[in-house]
Amino acid sequence: MPDGRPQIERRSDYLPRSPQDGFIVPLLKVAIEVQIDRLLSPGQSKNAPRVLDAGCGAQPCRARVEKTGASYYSLDVCAQSGVKVDFIAPIDEKRLPKSIYQSGPYDLILCSDVLEHVAEWDNLFANFYHPLAPSGHIILTSPHFFSLHEEPYDFWRPTPYSIRYFAQKHGFAIETEAPLGTGWDVLGTLLARQSFLPRTRSFTSRFVNRACQVMQRWLFALLRSRRLQDTVVDRGPFYLANFFVLRKADA
Repeated sequence: MPDGRPQIERRSDYLPRSPQDGFIVPLLKVAIEVQIDRLLSPGQSKNAPRVLDAGCGAQPCRARVEKTGASYYSLDVCAQSGVKVDFIAPIDEKRLPKSIYQSGPYDLILCSDVLEHVAEWDNLFANFYHPLAPSGHIILTSPHFFSLHEEPYDFWRPTPYSIRYFAQKHGFAIETEAPLGTGWDVLGTLLARQSFLPRTRSFTSRFVNRACQVMQRWLFALLRSRRLQDTVVDRGPFYLANFFVLRKADA
């Protein structure tokens, strides 16, 4: 993965920062925190569990991890302004720095919203296998529908089949797999970014444009309130994000 990435302000907490975030971020927050609490609950390990946050950004999960009593280690391709990162390295290099292995093994590797920014998936999954404790787990998330972001380092919108393929290829078993969000959440995310402009300055064009804007705002408000999602069940194939929990297949 190329060096010299531009400094991008990343979230330091799992709270929506834009109308578009309002659908995907709460879903990720709940799913990740439930698994952190489950996998790092007291009694799971005799010693304090070790957690590697791979692609940590501004470390939105750090407080939740440390609340369990686990030791938190951070890894990213570059440090964010004002954020201390333990290990600086691309996670899809042929081999990670020795210091990462020396601080392990890790009971949990967290890789949230990183896969779409990583070009060499074979290297990434291989790098995750070796520092993971025999009974350890990996939490993986990745958007399936979302706008381009952190460009030009935005490579994929993976399907669950691609994540499953690479995980199994590199010796992992899938413990949990779930799509997050529904077609309604996809529509809400789209409407948050959509804008309508008249093709011409004619009265008809301006009238249609205004009508579309009113309908967009009304439908977006309805979706943000979640009244539509709670009333009409969506059984379609559209969803916002992939959520996986992996473990070593031979464990």
